[in-house]
Amino acid sequence: MSTKSKSNVKEFLPENTSTSNKRRKTCNLKRSSTERVHRSLRPVLMLAQLIGILPLSGVLGADHSQLKYSKWGLKSIVSILLLTATSCMVLPTLRYILLKGLDYKTAGEIMFNVSTGLSIIAFHSLAGRWKALMERWAVVEDAMSGLPTVNVSGKITILTAYVICASLCEHFLAVLFKKSPCTTGLEQYYKESFKSLFSVTDFAVWKGLTVSGLYFFFTSAWNFMDLFLMTLSIALSAKFKQLSLELESVMHLDMDTNYWTKIRETYNKLALLTKLVDEHISPLILISFTSNLCFICLQLLHTIEPVQSIPKMIYSIISFCHLLFRACSVCLTAAGVYDKSKAPMKILFSVPSSSYNIEVQRLTLQVAFENLSLTGCRFFCVTRTLLLTVAGTIATYEIVLLQFNNVSPDYSPTELNCSEFNRD
Repeated sequence: MSTKSKSNVKEFLPENTSTSNKRRKTCNLKRSSTERVHRSLRPVLMLAQLIGILPLSGVLGADHSQLKYSKWGLKSIVSILLLTATSCMVLPTLRYILLKGLDYKTAGEIMFNVSTGLSIIAFHSLAGRWKALMERWAVVEDAMSGLPTVNVSGKITILTAYVICASLCEHFLAVLFKKSPCTTGLEQYYKESFKSLFSVTDFAVWKGLTVSGLYFFFTSAWNFMDLFLMTLSIALSAKFKQLSLELESVMHLDMDTNYWTKIRETYNKLALLTKLVDEHISPLILISFTSNLCFICLQLLHTIEPVQSIPKMIYSIISFCHLLFRACSVCLTAAGVYDKSKAPMKILFSVPSSSYNIEVQRLTLQVAFENLSLTGCRFFCVTRTLLLTVAGTIATYEIVLLQFNNVSPDYSPTELNCSEFNRD
């Protein structure tokens, strides 16, 4: 083995940091203490506290050791109250559907309330296990402390800022373009916006303002779910990228068995971490993909209606683009975990014959055959092919809608009466 390769073995395996730093400077890679995921996710965790989901304290701490979860703490109680409010909003909608039938608006309303309620439950359950997950993640980070650094804090901060701004803009455009209380009057505005609620109770300004505030928080929670999945997927993908960069730095070099043993053990730790993360967030992935697909279909259903006004059409296009971008971003970032887990394969195929050993063989088999991807409660694996599958389903749905609309020109998607499905 060459002197260069021996030096590389020493830098990754033992604690001789001085020798390690001298060798690593020749690789033109930034290698330092690994970036902590808790610090990277801090903006997302802070946003969760403002919305009232994922009830945790100590998110501003230096590390995960300061995180605390209290089952009956103030933040947990706020989360439970939001869940109760979501459940209360579902009941009037169900009554409205039973009395007057299902239409475009009530279908979206009940889907929105149910998905929001389920996401609050999932986040509340995750909060109690979040510290343990971060402790397990920190162990993997410590094991990878000598590998090239991949900084994701800036990317996560920018993504968080974008989702906040885009969600606020979309919300205010809905008020401005769809139904403005300045033009329709306050009472009329609330009665048209929340038909199901004010069909069971008399209108009052305080009731309207309360419901508006609740729906603002519900919308924020819905957007946050996608943001949370995107940022966590980016952070997990970065761990695999660190390992790939390490392997690229020694490509075509003669490395001994000890080095490849350490690499294989590191990859195995990442594999176990990926499975643990998937176990914790797979309910959120299922809720996110299901709700996004349903709302995309409802938006497409809305497109076959006659254009009522230019401002409303502009809002519909902006809202649909925002929803589509968010859904695609969740899918692609989550699929990035699978892609990055397979990245070492091309490097392993370049290992010189003189360095090929049982450890390289075991690592190659693990990378090739182990499916390290995030899933939706094991119903589906999130890969790039899933995006094409969903896109094909949506395209088929739109074609059927257009054909049905041409056959029945008097059909209105806002008049789907449930009684029609009970006919013989």
